[in-house]
Amino acid sequence: MDSIKELTIIPSPANDQIPVCTSRHEVPAIVFSTGGFVGNLFHDFTDILIPLYITSREYNGDVRFLVTNFNWQWIMKYQPMLLQLSKYPIIDLDGESRVHCFPFVHVGLKSHKELALIPRYLQNNYSMSDFKEFLRQCFSLKRASVDKRRKPRLLMLLRRGSRSLMNEKEVVSMAKSVGFRVVAARPEATGDVARFARVVNSCDAMMGVHGAGLTNMVFLRTDARGGGAGRAVGELKWPAARFRRATAGMG
Repeated sequence: MDSIKELTIIPSPANDQIPVCTSRHEVPAIVFSTGGFVGNLFHDFTDILIPLYITSREYNGDVRFLVTNFNWQWIMKYQPMLLQLSKYPIIDLDGESRVHCFPFVHVGLKSHKELALIPRYLQNNYSMSDFKEFLRQCFSLKRASVDKRRKPRLLMLLRRGSRSLMNEKEVVSMAKSVGFRVVAARPEATGDVARFARVVNSCDAMMGVHGAGLTNMVFLRTDARGGGAGRAVGELKWPAARFRRATAGMG
């Protein structure tokens, strides 16, 4: 993509031609970009956050992040996650003039598939359930499982413009009539990831028309029964299939 900076990897030249290290590090580094489709929640998780978890989790924080196409707003938005994955300040690679030396460097991120990871590909067999537990720690989400003792809460993601519900009031009324306490969320309510993660985590189910907003299902509580509560439901069958597949490994 044009918005992703290309890096060139070259073999080490003769020793007398190697630049002198001005910053020497004892931990490995991971290079990734915050360019591309960042700002879209689905791509934030599919293109960067889950791959970054896959690539860095095994180091237990003893790894340094080198970022190209440095997007400060994106970094701050997901700072709770980044601070859990690395103990060190992020280096803006585009603005660096120093020569950094590391024991070894990962250039790029490992990715398995959209909005998911595959445990058998990982050294420690991390699963999407582990990733959800990681999110609960990052955002201080208190509820890990559905509370069957109270009236279930249904989070409805309500869009404006394209793919909006024409009969929104009727759908809300129907949800209430079958026993849900409805929590309505419009686009402006979802901008603060940390705050909205707590809203999602307080609910037992989530409903919405296909779109990036359904990615918020990663913050839902685990459904101990494996049924409908704690699941995300897409209204359109063909595009929502990716979200239904993703929920399979989330518990």
